[in-house]
Amino acid sequence: MTQQLMLIERHMYAEAGVIKLPDRTLALPKNLVGHQQGMEKFLSKNSYDKNVFIMMKYRDHNDHIATIISTGVKAAGKNPVLAKDARITDELATNVMATLLCCKYGIALFDEPEEAQQINPNVAYELGIMHFLDRKCLLLKSKNLPSLQSDILSKLYVPYDPARPGDIITVVQRWIESVADFVEVPAS
Repeated sequence: MTQQLMLIERHMYAEAGVIKLPDRTLALPKNLVGHQQGMEKFLSKNSYDKNVFIMMKYRDHNDHIATIISTGVKAAGKNPVLAKDARITDELATNVMATLLCCKYGIALFDEPEEAQQINPNVAYELGIMHFLDRKCLLLKSKNLPSLQSDILSKLYVPYDPARPGDIITVVQRWIESVADFVEVPAS
């Protein structure tokens, strides 16, 4: 019986899912194995090269900022992607991860945190994953937010004024145009 279980387990891990992206083949984390078909379906409708994952806390008073960022992304010819609008899996955590993996770029919004928080931990977590995947990310920091942790401060961020959110459109559009024009030379 133990040998049979070991064979089944070995077979499970040997059949780990992968997603073929234009610039790489991505092995799926264990919690996304089985969701490969949903990710491929999402990618067939939303081109990986154009997808920009928007990382932000979801609150009613933030909806206008999501709309403004999305406007800037669209103006640059890209596709804004919010995990709450994508339904790749039926679980919150795996849906966020699956959606994030389907995006070539990211925009992290650091705005006013919840009480007793310095920053939104979900935004920091998602940004960490994007950095690990070596994805180009724009960090937007509210002028009302006193500071960011040193781990994040090592990355350049663009401050924005919550009283002038329309300025974000131009910042987002310029950033996307600058990174989309950047061509990486493959390592030999």
